[in-house]
Amino acid sequence: MKFQEFMDRSSLVKAHQDYQNYFTPLRKELKSCSVNINEALILLALFFEKNEPVHPSLLGLTLSLPKHQISHCLRALQQSKLVRIGLDQEDGRKRTIVLSKKGKDLAPKLISLFDYWENQLEQNQS
Repeated sequence: MKFQEFMDRSSLVKAHQDYQNYFTPLRKELKSCSVNINEALILLALFFEKNEPVHPSLLGLTLSLPKHQISHCLRALQQSKLVRIGLDQEDGRKRTIVLSKKGKDLAPKLISLFDYWENQLEQNQS
């Protein structure tokens, strides 16, 4: 079938198949942790920064997410008691975000999930 040849050569189709095979199950597992993929990435960014406060604007730049999406995720994470949001001690106009104890406890599980699905993807591409 000619269309099958197109699909076999298409990078876009391959990306879509990878999304279905890897990101869809990852999203389901993240849902069992009560976070979505963007919230999980924010938690991991904060985890890797240790106890250093992070500003929302830096998260947006790092994760390539618009400001409104960062705000939405931070509200959800704060309501779930996974992060604490406060005022920057040097500049009271800025907010800082740090992981709560609950967020620090969840981060290693999230790392394991990302590692597992990344390994699955790499094994399939070999």
